[in-house]
Amino acid sequence: MTIVILLSETAARTIYSQTGSAPVESPGTEVMRAMNSLGYVIAPMHPGSRDPVLRTYFAANVPDKQAADAVLTALRGLPGVEAAYTKPADELA
Repeated sequence: MTIVILLSETAARTIYSQTGSAPVESPGTEVMRAMNSLGYVIAPMHPGSRDPVLRTYFAANVPDKQAADAVLTALRGLPGVEAAYTKPADELA
């Protein structure tokens, strides 16, 4: 299952800037901390994009609905998280 996470521009900028550097406290740091505590990693949905809107979309892969619910509960309400939801299936089951 895939969790789609829409971040604020500030949170997304922090996540992009923290590759290999010391953490900077920001909403993006809180999102990464929450995901790390659950054992999941978020990744850009549109890596390499320069579009400011597309750069705010991230995704995390989780094994099942229970894990998805835990991630969504942890993310919702965090500063910098504008939306978080389970991506619908690509095709009908």
